[in-house]
Amino acid sequence: MEKPIANTIRMLLALALATPLIIISDPLPTTVFPFIVGKALYFRTLVEIAFFFWLPLCLWCPAHRPPRSWTLGIVGVYVVIALAAALAGVSPERSLWSPTSACKAGWV
Repeated sequence: MEKPIANTIRMLLALALATPLIIISDPLPTTVFPFIVGKALYFRTLVEIAFFFWLPLCLWCPAHRPPRSWTLGIVGVYVVIALAAALAGVSPERSLWSPTSACKAGWV
């Protein structure tokens, strides 16, 4: 069970290397930025599907978990602090995005 899931994850991440070649064309709806939106949707979808396969794999097989390091701990603490700050803000939806975009949009 472990090997097919790991191979699926590798295949999805290898397909992510084709991201520069993606352009939205006729059958799909047009967007303001056709050269960027298609790439972003394609890459994010592949990464999310790969994460969906990786999560149970790392829970079942410790060999597939990332090694423990102080860097991973610092990133985890940063994510928890940023999430707590966003939830404690006046508008949690707007707090999750960067403060510079909020200033440019006139929210602050």
